[in-house]
Amino acid sequence: MSSKWFKFFEQIDTHALLSGWYDLPERWLSDLDIVIHPKELKKLEKVLCAQNDARLVNHFRHESTCDYFVLALRSGKNHIQFLPIDSATDFRRNGRVWFTAEELLKGRRRWKKFWVAASEVEFKYLLVKKILKGSVPGHSAEQLGELARELGSKTREIAIELLGRQWGERVVRWIERGAWDEFQSQIPALRKALKSQKLRKDVLNPLRYWIPEIPRAWQRWRYPTGLFVAVLGPDGAGKSTLIGHLERELKGAFRRTAFFHLMPGLFRRRGKGGPVTDPHGKPPRSLLTSLLKLLYYLLDYNLGYWLKIRPALVRSTLVFFDRYYDDLLIDSRRCRYGGPMGLARGLRRLIPRPDLFLVLDVPVEKLLERKQEVTPEEFRRQVEEYRAFALAATPNAYLLDGSLPPEEVACEAREILLDHLHARYLARRHIWFPPESIKELDWLLQSLGIEISKDRPTHAWLRLPDGRGYLLPFANGSVFRRGMELYSAQGRKARLGKDVLDTLARLGIKGPGLARVRLKEQKASVFQTLRKVFGREDLSFAVSLGTPGPHRKPVIQVLTPQGKKVLCYAKVGWNEATQLLVKNEAEVLKRLNA
Repeated sequence: MSSKWFKFFEQIDTHALLSGWYDLPERWLSDLDIVIHPKELKKLEKVLCAQNDARLVNHFRHESTCDYFVLALRSGKNHIQFLPIDSATDFRRNGRVWFTAEELLKGRRRWKKFWVAASEVEFKYLLVKKILKGSVPGHSAEQLGELARELGSKTREIAIELLGRQWGERVVRWIERGAWDEFQSQIPALRKALKSQKLRKDVLNPLRYWIPEIPRAWQRWRYPTGLFVAVLGPDGAGKSTLIGHLERELKGAFRRTAFFHLMPGLFRRRGKGGPVTDPHGKPPRSLLTSLLKLLYYLLDYNLGYWLKIRPALVRSTLVFFDRYYDDLLIDSRRCRYGGPMGLARGLRRLIPRPDLFLVLDVPVEKLLERKQEVTPEEFRRQVEEYRAFALAATPNAYLLDGSLPPEEVACEAREILLDHLHARYLARRHIWFPPESIKELDWLLQSLGIEISKDRPTHAWLRLPDGRGYLLPFANGSVFRRGMELYSAQGRKARLGKDVLDTLARLGIKGPGLARVRLKEQKASVFQTLRKVFGREDLSFAVSLGTPGPHRKPVIQVLTPQGKKVLCYAKVGWNEATQLLVKNEAEVLKRLNA
């Protein structure tokens, strides 16, 4: 791992690496643990989001004070490496808060370019963690032994403080003799002693653990950190091969992976059935049997989702489906469905939908080389149906060229999934890290030459939960409504809210409930540049703050004073990376225009 990826540590003032740091920066272990002061957590998240050569693709809060971030780094042309950051603002586990941030950071020391925990803190942390986890692997046993020798008589004091005199002295003897089999066999008793000792010293400790867990658990259920992907295509398109590639390449962004064929299989025995060698060999079922089969599908997909798929997604699982309900609509003969297709299409609305569909598009000639059980005419019909499904009927479906080598298809699919994960994180980050305040908009001074204040407001600030925002002039209702055109409302609630604001503006009520701010121009502001371009001083400006992240680019809407006409839209690059992106967009638009 290149040492440049550790530079973000230098931007976080109060932190320490708790364990797993001995091989840094040459090698990054997956279980590297970092304690950070609570005041620094939001700063850490911002620093990770701002990495130009990496994308933040996943985040889950596995304890109420423990945040696990996953960065995707490009290593070479077609290789992705995942960098896990497991940060905590205290150490809590198994119903107890064991150490505060202040206790873990006490006596931290400098090692190479990193802040690391003091030896006493590292020993405490490692001993408690391994007892609670129920195992002491070889490298952890070696590390505990080395720390015990370094601490000397202090080891006994620490063990007695944590476990009580009887178990504390036993643990010290086992560590000194290297009797790890004896240690391992007594872990259940050690765990009980550990928890009892903490409770005796701090009766309210369990409450401090469990009360924050309730909202955290709810957020994890409501916003699963896994990914649900269905791979569709005709027989021989390469679905299983693609899933195998993605499972290997993306597992670093998730806790685990899971695979299903067609249905969740809640009512089906595991391992039942095998590969279908003649998909159209059997006749369709009768009308009654087909209707019963639809009912079976409806129950299996819905109950299976809530009892199997959703819990897996909550546990950060990458879930793959080889085929899905939609295959019934495209290849009903394969499913032996003999009922009305209108009913089957209507029931699709009641079937839980995957996050993404990957649809493999393969020329008929290629399919015939791989499979001969289906006629060319039937393959041709299926190919057209799958294309229509991906290109016209399903907004979250992506068509992949399955005639390319499997590695290239997997590379394209992987980029689609990583883009989706990154966009999902940006849309959700407000859940865990609240959106910006007015003070945090000081980046506008650098990008636009605009300072934000509250005195004598000129604009309403429409702030969205995902971190996007719009500064809307309210000199009159017309310019306010024109500025609202920058906001492309997606969901039903968002569209309703936008319509309400628009209606009120028509009545002369401009942005009730929105924050009011003043845009104070500096000498070299973008607004001044735009006035010079159009040769007039009476322009109005609305501003879209752009999508949060390292490549955030503000967009300015230039209006006539009464809002009757939009003169232009100006996108602004404000650092080297965003300026290059804006130049590229301008070049593409010129070519398209030509």
